[in-house]
Amino acid sequence: AILLTAFLKPLTRLVERIPASIAAGMLAGVLIKFVIAVFDQAAAAPLLVLPLFALFLVVRSFSPAWAVISVLIAGTGLVYGLDMAGPLPNDIGLTTYEFVMPVFDPAALIGLAVPLYLVTMASQNLPGFAVLRGSGYTPPTASALTVTGLTSLGTAFFGALTTNMA
Repeated sequence: AILLTAFLKPLTRLVERIPASIAAGMLAGVLIKFVIAVFDQAAAAPLLVLPLFALFLVVRSFSPAWAVISVLIAGTGLVYGLDMAGPLPNDIGLTTYEFVMPVFDPAALIGLAVPLYLVTMASQNLPGFAVLRGSGYTPPTASALTVTGLTSLGTAFFGALTTNMA
């Protein structure tokens, strides 16, 4: 469906016309649950979360690009330093691909595919375009949707989830 959006010019133009403020609001709706979860986790593991939160704020003030990376590195060290990491499993296997034959069902199309398309466009692709626009870029909407649509089409036969701009 995302690929179809890329090829139908009126639909692509409609996506491009969505105001940045609306798309940014959708992005905020997606991200708010992650922000709230930080405070939930701070109550559960304050020795882990609070130093990482402070580190994020400090590093972000002078280098937004390195804020998350620094928290990831420090968090890994802190988890081991606080003895919160369990042993790694010995039986880690490699991933295997398994072909899944698509079955077209009108009920699934209406009840599942259309709602998932709308959710993907509203909560993933449009906020992705909003982030790009907010950073001063003019995203090539049709080309980007073509790439993500073709990628989704290629991986769908192996049961993969939809690829999107987020």
